[in-house]
Amino acid sequence: MTRTEERLADALAAQAAAIRPESLRPLIGRPELGRAPAWRWLAPLAAATSIALVAALIAALGPGSSSAPSMGNVPRYYVWPANSGAAVVHLQVRSTTTGAIVGRVPDPILARGAGWGWFGAQAGFRTYVAVAACRGCRRSPMYRFHLDREGRVTHMSIITDRTVPAGAGEFRLSPDGSELAYVMTTKLHGRPAPTIAIMNLHTGRTAFFRGGLSRRGVVTLLRSPAWPRDGRFLTFAVTFCHRSPAPGRAPCSPWTVRSLDPSEHGGLLTSGSVLLATHAPANYLIPHTLAIDPAGTGILRMSYETSADTLVQIDRLTSINLATGKRTVVRRWVGQDTMALYPMGGVVFILSKPGPADRFSAKLRVIGLVGSSGKYQSIPVSPGSG
Repeated sequence: MTRTEERLADALAAQAAAIRPESLRPLIGRPELGRAPAWRWLAPLAAATSIALVAALIAALGPGSSSAPSMGNVPRYYVWPANSGAAVVHLQVRSTTTGAIVGRVPDPILARGAGWGWFGAQAGFRTYVAVAACRGCRRSPMYRFHLDREGRVTHMSIITDRTVPAGAGEFRLSPDGSELAYVMTTKLHGRPAPTIAIMNLHTGRTAFFRGGLSRRGVVTLLRSPAWPRDGRFLTFAVTFCHRSPAPGRAPCSPWTVRSLDPSEHGGLLTSGSVLLATHAPANYLIPHTLAIDPAGTGILRMSYETSADTLVQIDRLTSINLATGKRTVVRRWVGQDTMALYPMGGVVFILSKPGPADRFSAKLRVIGLVGSSGKYQSIPVSPGSG
């Protein structure tokens, strides 16, 4: 049975289950010969209606649909770097069913680089925005491209008059594709200030959020911006690191997760609210450990510990409910790989890299995701990926 057939069967079963037995009429015996039933003309209409219903269900449940009851938010194809450990990457199209490479994204032609610096997907994983790697440029151009139902790249074009400054990072595209958030450093009262910028890709207007988190004698680090699936706010993590930590003292404070309202035209980094305060000292060398869940009701956190008995690393993905504080372990991994989180397209990708957490690098591969249901769904990894 194909994926479409399975999804169609699930949908038809769900429709059948919704019918109440008391609403069904008893079967009517066969009419006597020679009498033409008054309702005989309804048969062709009923047949046509059934065909139309099945056709509509097939169209609704076809590849790329995000409303399929059995597939959740898993896209049919997704884009991922061929060499994710490099500063300049080349992009591939992968199948979520097999993990196989089904295509490649052309490199940008209007930049001085030979690849891409970053990319992000809208919800549904059919439309992407990417930043070109541009050596020696003060600002990097942005492109938009699409994937068709077979995973082919189509309609690639430069986004006119939309660029991002060199040195910016931690880019995150809103799920509807209208806004791009990123972290950069600007000047505030003549001093460097960590800043979160949110660019409206339709108008080109950029809102800057900075200030309000400065502390004497420490460096303020901003990490992990993320959008929930409805895009109504942006979250980010902040930690304060000592320039010269005392012996035996943790170099950085625990992470705090805060929110920002993208509809505001800039302001202080403290203009939003505190969503979560963690307790363990932050390891700023390990990226991608915190993200808002797609529903926007909790924080996903990846933590690491080593078993005292076996010295094997245990990676734990925990969901923390923002209303109640309840913690639920979503998934555990035991072994030598290090897991990380990467929010994109209205879901949170789960990434894996061989090696322990204290030797973490950027060379990552997708092994699963968490969608709006809050449950973990695995994605096959083909040999040699990452």
